[in-house]
Amino acid sequence: MPSDSSPESDPFFEELWFPAPAALEHPSQLFHTPVYGRGAMTLQALREKVGDATFLEILRSWYSDNKYGNVSTGDFIDLAEQKSGPRPRCLLPNLALRGGPPRELVSHTMTG
Repeated sequence: MPSDSSPESDPFFEELWFPAPAALEHPSQLFHTPVYGRGAMTLQALREKVGDATFLEILRSWYSDNKYGNVSTGDFIDLAEQKSGPRPRCLLPNLALRGGPPRELVSHTMTG
């Protein structure tokens, strides 16, 4: 009998995609998989979208401008958009904030 190889059949799938980081209910959840796993995937997706040089410029600016302050995800999206154009505006909230995987990721996983 063939095994189900869809992403949804992987036990890690539910842990990674639900709840969305924006929907966490308690501060104790701040260091759970959705925050770190999706955060890393979001940054990698941004890097692939804007290219290495622009990505590194975004990170350097982010650090130098904010190293002793408080900022939000929206502030990071605004900076990424300033450095690379409007491309991150639709990508980043989909990966970082919403519940469930973006359609593009699921279709990429399914097709290889």
